[in-house]
Amino acid sequence: MRFDEAIKEILQSTHLRLLEYLSGSRVRSWLNVELPQTRMRRIDLLADLANGELFHLELQTRNDPNIGRRLLEYRLLIEDALRREPEQMVLYVGWEPMRMPSALNRRNLRFDYSMVDIRDLDPKDLAASDRIEDRILSILFGHGDAKPAAISILHEISLMKHPERGDALAKLLVTSGLRQLQNDLHYEVAHMPLLSDILENPFLQDWFKQGEAQGKAEGKADEAVRFTIHLLERRFGKLPDWATAQIRATPTETLENAIDHILDAPTLEAALAFPPVQ
Repeated sequence: MRFDEAIKEILQSTHLRLLEYLSGSRVRSWLNVELPQTRMRRIDLLADLANGELFHLELQTRNDPNIGRRLLEYRLLIEDALRREPEQMVLYVGWEPMRMPSALNRRNLRFDYSMVDIRDLDPKDLAASDRIEDRILSILFGHGDAKPAAISILHEISLMKHPERGDALAKLLVTSGLRQLQNDLHYEVAHMPLLSDILENPFLQDWFKQGEAQGKAEGKADEAVRFTIHLLERRFGKLPDWATAQIRATPTETLENAIDHILDAPTLEAALAFPPVQ
């Protein structure tokens, strides 16, 4: 299961403090807007709030240079389907610093939306919650070391009853990957009785394996981006924003196979014309 899917499931599981804080109101119900069949993505979370407002929350684990255009498309789709204007917000839960703008600027067009980095929120706001989902989410808050809190929650989960224990463990393992803690928690789990639940429950086992694989893939992609930026800046100096955005939008395999091309290219523009992967 992907990180954003896991966070989405946690957010929808209860009326959480986080959503009330972000939206300013209690969630009355979740809504579903079907996108045209030609589109691959779905709207992440769309809530009908108790105050009568419509709240669209989009989750991001990576910086997306096209986030503004995507939100504008979603807004038009929501308005066509429900005849209501939504309040829109992007919640960034990724590992790298957030670099996405809070507005889309085009000729004769400005489209604004809210942008929140979950690390800018105080973990104390959720750490004392009586809901385990709130406490799992709290490891994404703040800019400090999340490992002690994650391990503390893991030991708390070990005291829960089955099957709630297995569900909470799966959510914690997947969420921990967003802070690159999956290996630490997998080590802790391997030395606890919880491991028997993972081996006996195929659904939970699938989450465990996918969370570990996704964490490795995210780490590999981030490393490829960092190395490419470093190599280009060594040759051409500080990169403009458009170049950095293009690199981040390039597939990992393409970046990994572009080293010789970058070293031989005479200009930055030529270096960024990455050759196709053979």
